[in-house]
Amino acid sequence: MKKDSSKLVYQKYYTLVNRNVIFTLNDTRIFRGQIIGYYKGDLDSNEPYISKWHLYNCPQNSLNVNDELFGSMMGEIISHSDIKSVQFEDDNAIINF
Repeated sequence: MKKDSSKLVYQKYYTLVNRNVIFTLNDTRIFRGQIIGYYKGDLDSNEPYISKWHLYNCPQNSLNVNDELFGSMMGEIISHSDIKSVQFEDDNAIINF
């Protein structure tokens, strides 16, 4: 059975001290930041463990990661299927999909 790459990212991410990551997407766009949320997939429908990631690049002087001015959500929601690779800044490990 093929390993679920989203579960590998999830397990690795939550063992790190420095949780900065770099997501490289299939269309070559690059997102840097920290994972501040995720959407679990429906395993009965053959979706990955994590179907979407909520990534945010938090400025150093920011007080609240969750709410932007006027209550809109900050960051980017990235579908797991759009990710080509994830690099972890803590140990420079890379998971390619």
